[in-house]
Parts: sequence; C-alpha cells; structure tokens
Amino acid sequence: MKFFTVRLVFFVTVLSFLASCDRDRGFDAILNEGPAPSEVQANIVFENDEAPFLVTITPTAKGATAFEVLSGIPGEAPVAIGLQQAISFTYPEAEENFFVTLRAIAPNGRITEETFEVVPPADPCTQIFSAPVTFDSGNEPAFFFGFNGAEVEVVPNPDPSGANTEDSNVLQITQDGGGNFDGFGVQMTGPALFTSTDKVVRLNFWSDVELPIRLTVQQDPNNTTEREAEVNLIHTGTGWEELRFDFANAIAGFTGNPDGALGIADGASFVPTGDYIRFQMFISPGDDVAGTFFLDNVGICEGGGVAPPEEPMEEEMEACARIFDAPITFENGEEFFGFNGVDVQVVPNPDVSGANPNATNVLEIVQDGGGNFDGFGTVLETPVDFSGEDKIVRALIWSTSAVTFRLNMQQNPTNNETEREVEVAAAHGGTGWEELLFDFANGLAGFVDTGEVLGVATGAPFVPTGQYNQPTFFIAPGEDVSGTFYLDNLGACPGDDTTSSDNPMDEEEEEMDTCVSIFDSPITLENGEEFFGFNGVTVQVVQNPDQSGANPNATNVLEVVQDGGGNFDGFGTVLSTPLDFSNENKMVSVLVWSTTSVTFRLNMQQNPTNNETEREVEVGVQHGGTGWEELTFDFANAVAAFANGGEALGIANGEAFAPTGQYNQPTFFIAPGEDVSGTFYIDNLGACPGDDTSASEEEEETDPCAAIFGSPLTFENGEEFFGFNGVTVQVVPNPDQTGANPNATNVLEVVQDGGGNFDGFGTVLSTPADFSAENKVVRVLVWSSAAVTFRLNMQQNPNNNETEREVEVGVAHGGTGWEELRFDFSTAVAGFADGGALGIDTGAPFAPTGQYNQPTFFIAPGEDVSGTFYIDNLGSCPE
Repeated sequence: MKFFTVRLVFFVTVLSFLASCDRDRGFDAILNEGPAPSEVQANIVFENDEAPFLVTITPTAKGATAFEVLSGIPGEAPVAIGLQQAISFTYPEAEENFFVTLRAIAPNGRITEETFEVVPPADPCTQIFSAPVTFDSGNEPAFFFGFNGAEVEVVPNPDPSGANTEDSNVLQITQDGGGNFDGFGVQMTGPALFTSTDKVVRLNFWSDVELPIRLTVQQDPNNTTEREAEVNLIHTGTGWEELRFDFANAIAGFTGNPDGALGIADGASFVPTGDYIRFQMFISPGDDVAGTFFLDNVGICEGGGVAPPEEPMEEEMEACARIFDAPITFENGEEFFGFNGVDVQVVPNPDVSGANPNATNVLEIVQDGGGNFDGFGTVLETPVDFSGEDKIVRALIWSTSAVTFRLNMQQNPTNNETEREVEVAAAHGGTGWEELLFDFANGLAGFVDTGEVLGVATGAPFVPTGQYNQPTFFIAPGEDVSGTFYLDNLGACPGDDTTSSDNPMDEEEEEMDTCVSIFDSPITLENGEEFFGFNGVTVQVVQNPDQSGANPNATNVLEVVQDGGGNFDGFGTVLSTPLDFSNENKMVSVLVWSTTSVTFRLNMQQNPTNNETEREVEVGVQHGGTGWEELTFDFANAVAAFANGGEALGIANGEAFAPTGQYNQPTFFIAPGEDVSGTFYIDNLGACPGDDTSASEEEEETDPCAAIFGSPLTFENGEEFFGFNGVTVQVVPNPDQTGANPNATNVLEVVQDGGGNFDGFGTVLSTPADFSAENKVVRVLVWSSAAVTFRLNMQQNPNNNETEREVEVGVAHGGTGWEELRFDFSTAVAGFADGGALGIDTGAPFAPTGQYNQPTFFIAPGEDVSGTFYIDNLGSCPE
C-alpha cells in the first residue's frame, strides 16, 4: 500500500505536468515582456561610530522579488537575499570609502544594478586636548622625559606609512628593558579637558611587536584636585596604528597609598571629568620589554573636532542687608565709649594692609586686662534694623592675637523694653585686619539678672526682628585679656565707600586745611631732580620698592645708602627756585622710608654762600622705623645750625630760630652724630595734601594705554591658566593688598619648584590679543619678593608660527611685592623656533602686528628659580 500510494501520486503529477506544458509556454512569454525593477535603494545603516564599522543594508526596489548584494569588500562574493530582508557587513578602516552594489531581480529575470557609496558617519571627536602634541614647530609640548631606563628624543618619522603617512617629527622612545614599569611623560602647554561625554584620546603609536600600552593622565602636582586616570589598549605590532583610549572606561592610577588619593582607591573604576596637564605612557607595563617605539599626533581630532563644554561659571552674589542706616567709618565724628578699663580714641589706620588697606580713620581700643568683661560701644542716632532676612553685621577688626569678639545689641536708655537684648560671637585669627561677620540669625539672648525677660531666657537662641540703637563689643569675654585693637567700617556692606566722610561740613574743613607751598613745586623724583650725597652716602632715583603705608604709589623715589663710616653723613639738593619761609606756616613735609627708628635732621642753607643773608637753620624729627612715614619738619620750632666760630649773623649755634627768608639747599642728616648704616628712601619733599605726586603732567598726557587684550584677565571670571615644567597655578584671594595692587580681589598664584630652567605658565584666550595698533605695551601686575626677570611670550594656539611669528619681551621685577610690569612688544624679539619661522630667525628684533591667543610667562628663564609669585590684571588699562 505505501509504495502504491507513492506511485499514484507520481502518476498524477506526471499527467498534470504533461497537460500543462503548452500553457506554461504562453505564461513565460507574458513574464518576459514585463519591466525591470526601478527605484532601487540600499537603506544603509551604521551600527557603530568607529571602525571597523558594522553596516546593515536593507535593499528595496519597485518590481523586484529578490536581490544580490555585493559588499565591495575585496574577496567577498555576492549574497542573495529576498524581499524585506537585511544583510550586515563589517567594513574595516580604509583611506577610501567602500561601494556596495545592489542587483534588483524582477520575476521575469530582468535585473537593475545600482551602486551606493558606504559613507562612514562623521568622527564624533571631542578636542579634549586644548594643546595637541605633534612634536612639530608650534605644537611641541612644554617638555617630555623618560623614566626607568626609557630615553626619548624628537626625530623625523622613520616609517611614513599606515596610520601616520606624514613626513613630520615624532617622539622616539628607546626602552632598555631593565625595568618593568618603564615609560615616558609629556607635559603639555594646555590642559586636557574631560568635561565632555566623549572621553576618547586619540594618538598614533608605532611598534613592530604586539604589546599592551597604558596611557595615564595626571595633574602637576598630581592628584591635587583631579584623580589620576589610566586606560590600557593592545597595539598589534603592525607599525603605525591609531589607538583610541576611552577614559569613560578608565581606572584610578597607582599611588601606593592604602586609600589611594582624593577618596578613590588605586585601580577603582573612575571616569575623569576635570583637567589634566600631563600624560604618561607605559609600554608593556609590568614586563621587561626592550625596543624602539614612536609616538605622534596625541589628542588630535581631524578637522579640529568639537570643543569640550566649558564648566559653568559660578557667580557668587553676596547679599548684604542695610542693617545699619550708614556704616560707622570714623570719618564723621562718631563717638564711642569704653568700660571696665577700656580706653578708645579715633586714630589714623596704623596698618594699611590686609582687609583694611585704606589710609583712613579707625577706632583704637586699649584694654588693660583688669576685668573679664571689658568692652566698648556707641549709641546710634538711627537704630539698626533686623527686620530683613539677612541679619549679618560686618566689621573690620585688627588684632595680633587670636581672640573672640562678642557683639551685643541693646536698646538705650531702656534695655529689653520692647526688644530682647541679643548677642553673637565671632573668632578673630590674630592676623591683623580681618572682616568679622556677626550673623544674628544665630543669636543668643543676652544676660539679665532675672534669668529671663520678654519671655526669653538668658542664653536661649533668639533671632532679632526689631530695632536696636546700642551696639556693644566685648573682647575675649570672661577672660582677662590686655592689648591694643582697632575697629573700622562697622555695619558696612561690600562696595560701600568707607574711605571718605559723609558729612558735607567736612568739605568745608578740607577747604580750610591750608598748606603753604614753601616749595615752588614739590620734589617727586619724577622730573629729573638731582641730589648729592656726602660722607659715604650714595643716592639714586629708583622705583618705589615698598608701595604701602604712607606711600602706596608705584612712582620714583630717592634711594639713600649710608655706609656708617661717618657720624654726620647725609644728602641734599640745590633748588632752582629758593624756599620761602616768609609765611606763618613753616612746615615742610616729606615721605621717608626706614626700617629702623632713627632721627632725620632737615637743614636749610644758602648755596653757594651760606649764612650770608639768612641764618642756616635745622629741625630734627624721629622716624618710627615702620616703613613709609610722613615726617613734618616745623621750622617755627627750628634752631640755628652749626657755624664755625659758634655763631653767624648774630645767632648762636643751637639757638631757637624761626626762619623768614629764602633758602635754596635742603640737606638731610640721618642719625646725626651716630655711625648708622642702612638703606633709606625719600619722596614728595615739600608736597601738600592733594598735590599730584604720582607723575609729571607731561607723562600723564603721554601715557596712552592700548586695549591689546579684548578684555583684561582679572581672575574674577573663571579664567583658566596652565603651568609647565614644575609650575602649578591656582586662583586665590590677593594675599598682599598693598603697593600696586591694594585691592581685595582674586589673583593667580604661581608656585615654581625650581626643577627646570624654563618654567612658566600661560593661558589660551577666547579672543586673541591684537597688536595692530602703534602702542604695543601689555601691562600686568606681578608680585614677587625676589628680583627676577619675567618673560612674556605671545603665540598662536594650536598652530604656532603659522601666520604670525612667535614673539617675546623680558622685563625685570624689583622684588618689592606688587609691581606693574610693562611689556613693550615694539622692542620684542622673535621666540625660539628651530631654524627660525616665517623668515624670521630666533632672537631677531620683531614688532608684532597681528593676533595671538596664547600669552605664556617664563619666570627667570634659563635659571632654576623656585618661589611663589602672583599676577593680576593682565592686559588692563588704567581706568
């Protein structure tokens, strides 16, 4: 039965076939007459962004029932697929694109063939390295080094093939195999920024053996604010290959510490998000591998890539409530009282530095230590108002010892009548002038004999909301503390003008404060004045070395060096116009600098014939030895000077004598009668308050300032700088608010370790500096306590010496703290470049006229100098 059934089926099939032969011939004729497929599409989809690319092709065509797909990859055969089917191919990285061929097949056998280019997606490359490294002119790193037996040098590309076909410079690494963690490091001129989601670092590496490569990114010094990170990849040993290190898969670098660094253990998964200035590579880390390798094109994106996102700028908005109707500045006759052995008086600020660099009035508080609740206070005409949300009272307080200050707010004359007495304590660090903030949002109820009043117990937390008219301070409450303290700007807000009086009557007083111009014009040392020294004293005009105290101006002064070899040494000058003492006011003022307490004697003579018509006369004044002080010589209290014979013009030596005539030779004696050696300075001899002693009129009129920088770098706006060759940089508050920079603003701190002789720091500007104008002077405030040279170098980044020649200028710093340095690029020279650049040799005179976006400073170039320096207001002009 089985076989029969099969045969029967076969017999029926054969009959059916024979019966249909003629009909099929007619059907085929109809099919052959149909059209070929049209509207052929490949529908190419890339499944990944980087080579090798996985590509899916889903062909479509009108009138097609099948497809043949030829990938275009050499050696691969066509593949047949049906309708609504897809096929995938893996395309390797290649210099040229591949082409896929589609053959759309119709039911009648007709074929339409189309070719489609397989175009890879754009490389999603973020320009992580702000200064990519190619080892060619303009893209050299700051420096590089080998370690553990690895040696490095820049050489021409020995094998222009594979992933690096350019005839350019590369870094040769020769490893002797003597250590198992040999490698090399490269310090960049700009940071690597890992702020983007794309954290892939691309580079070209040459090796003829397969081995692992480890790339680490570091800070200098390392692990300060960002954790060292590392990534490992395999090089296949085929010569030049492009390696892509994805730091999204990084781990924390080795420190050897049990806890790692910055709270991240060694080897822990770690994705960097900050900035790094150095990278290091280990070739086959952990193995003793010898050989020669090459590196090039580190951190380069073809076409420039995408810039990493900038970190958001944090703007600190410091709110300050107007709790006091007007701040207490001691310029308006404010009256304070002391109690329990405390004395108070208004005096000039004795320490013009720190949080209070202004030469204004302050309150001196002298506490004798005889009681443990001593203090001082005042009664206000207008009460302070605590109804606002901000309840912080600010005050500047000077102390050289670390003590607690308690501010107590009361009602006067009837305390605790409608508002509960309240107090807040704040600690002073003992560093001189500090701003203390008393936040009454954290107040406590003050002491009362009954233990409580107005329903609030002594010492209970209490936030005031009303008005108080008596602020009272206690210094080290509960302790017997003696000393001298100072107070200023009680109740002031940032930005308040606390340097002048608010009383309109003071303007009248200022107008009535007459100063007789005994000198025809003051001697400011800005106009070529000449002085002489005698008995071992030498004199010269120099820049003010200590811009603080009574002379904060960056002007010329007279340096006086006394050798101590004689007991009547001194110096003087001969005036073209004699001094006139005919008026009632006979005071001569002068600024004198000394670090020792000595007597200065000012002697007035006639030259060339002394004591001919006017008796020589002199006055002595004591200097306190505190730096710059204003000394006033009142010739109403003068005495007749020494004359041979004991007298002249009928006036004996030493006899009281007030001059009324004219003298043309002022002469100074330092510590007369003593052998005193040292260096001293004078300025503004004969000046009156309000005189312009900063510069001559001619200089002021001819001191233009070109806006070379689009906007000055003040370190208030998140500017970023980099250091190299052992230099670290960070933005900090101005630590020395004196001299040329008395402002409490941010500055750049530069710490140089002295390990290299071309150490420095720089930045990349968003808007290039423009040297097209005639004035090519770049100004910057620089702080240094050592006399060193600062070199300012202007480059183009990333392609230095491409269209504008690198250029540089050196300026000497006097080592006196804050000084304004002026780099005049009209006298510049071309920067270093192998064989020169743009037709200009290294060191040749060159005045720039174009644009540069990378200013770089070298501190004491060519010398190993260590120390801490500060800069501010780069590219600024006087307001």
